[in-house]
Amino acid sequence: MDNKKKLAIIGGFIVLFDEKKKKRLWSKRWFLERRKYSHMSLIRELQTTEPHDLHNFLRMDKEAFEILLQYVEGPINPKKYHPYERSSE
Repeated sequence: MDNKKKLAIIGGFIVLFDEKKKKRLWSKRWFLERRKYSHMSLIRELQTTEPHDLHNFLRMDKEAFEILLQYVEGPINPKKYHPYERSSE
């Protein structure tokens, strides 16, 4: 048998009998515990502990998030939002 056939047979045995290693799954601690957080508490936690993860989570920088939050804060928090003055008739 020539060397190419021997190598092909050996390669075939290696492929057939090679045990697959179990893939390790890992996650960040905050991702595993995300159910105990509200959205804003998760964001605050990420701001203080993992700023890079915050950017990955929001897909925007902190300044853009703050601007976006200001736009929607009025309808979310009606105590601060007064779109019109009430007339005292």
